[in-house]
Amino acid sequence: MKMLDVIISRGLKLDRITTTDIWATETIRGEYPEMVKFKERADEYIWQKYRIEVEHLCAMRNGEKQTYERLFYHVPKRKSAGGGH
Repeated sequence: MKMLDVIISRGLKLDRITTTDIWATETIRGEYPEMVKFKERADEYIWQKYRIEVEHLCAMRNGEKQTYERLFYHVPKRKSAGGGH
């Protein structure tokens, strides 16, 4: 937050603000509830003070959200024993 104040007060260029969300499953966050609440409060504070919307990103692959659950149970495709010949 302090760095954002410095950027704005010095008139430096700011293209966007992003944060990364971690997901345990499709519907359960992989962050402590306190962190989720902090992010919500920070988003609102930034919007009210600077009128900048914070973008929430997460790991994606082929258009699907990558969750801990999905990656944990992922079975990789193996190459043939002949070294790929």
